[in-house]
Amino acid sequence: MRRLALILCLCAFRPAFGAPKKVSTIKFDEPSFDFGDVFRGDQLSHRFRFVNIGDGALQVQGVHAACGCTAVEVDRGKQYEPGETGFVDIKLDTADFGGNVVKTVTVMTNERVMPDRTLTLRANVKTEIDVAPPLADFGDVQPGAPPGQTTQTIVLKPIGTTKLDVTGLTFNEQLLDVKGEKAGDNYNLTVRLKDGQAPGFLKELIVVKNTSNHLKELPIPVRATLKGALETSPSYLEFGAIDPSGQSKRSVLLSGAKGVDIASTRTELLVNGRKVDDADKMLRVTPATAAGDKRQVAIEITNPARVPGAVHGKLYIKTTDPAQPEVAVDLYAFFR
Repeated sequence: MRRLALILCLCAFRPAFGAPKKVSTIKFDEPSFDFGDVFRGDQLSHRFRFVNIGDGALQVQGVHAACGCTAVEVDRGKQYEPGETGFVDIKLDTADFGGNVVKTVTVMTNERVMPDRTLTLRANVKTEIDVAPPLADFGDVQPGAPPGQTTQTIVLKPIGTTKLDVTGLTFNEQLLDVKGEKAGDNYNLTVRLKDGQAPGFLKELIVVKNTSNHLKELPIPVRATLKGALETSPSYLEFGAIDPSGQSKRSVLLSGAKGVDIASTRTELLVNGRKVDDADKMLRVTPATAAGDKRQVAIEITNPARVPGAVHGKLYIKTTDPAQPEVAVDLYAFFR
């Protein structure tokens, strides 16, 4: 009886489910920062400080910044013990923004309850030069379009006491014809798409070198969709966020392909801006199915759980059409 009572007593003090598992918890001193009034062209930076307030080891598994920002964990790959601090440095290039700007950064950790935390940057971006329109967007351009559809004028107007003198223009002379002239205090740019370009999405940049104080190299984007017989739908593929070892499937439809076959496909993939050598193992393309003048290609992307972060790639479809031997489709995803 004494032995049985001793066993029962010991069992009473034994934890029912074992010792509680230690957990990490990240806490930022400030989850947001406001730069206030800045000028377009200013290069902004801010350091966010965090501390591990949990009782387990903390790991920052990745940092993903919105467009226009770059963000890095200062001590990349470090394991933060309870009470240890770390930093995330963020840079914001204001050259492409104006007005009230809000940018976010996602910090991914090994926390179980809230693995993702969001940091926010704000700024009111003022400008010395008004650009109207802010970009040369030609939209859809059909083959043989008249000059009125392939030419645009952009007016650069100095604001306040800014004196605008243009010292040079940089652009892709193989695809664009750009001419500039002084018009009083303003400066007028005439942008023309050159003839004979292959179908596809045109994305170029005109850089106006000038004498302003904050933006001495003013970027002006040029966009156009040069139409051809072959067209893809959608124009790009968005796979969303993919969990480790997870998959996501999409398909692209190639129309206007009557009498045209798909010869082959190839893919390219970047994760956090770095090229993936074995992209074929992460991107699986299913041979096309044909119906009339349409060809459908299916593509599946797999997250191998190696490195979390932003994914950008391209699907290249090689065809038997001599006018459009290859059609490219951009694809985007986010590996968790």
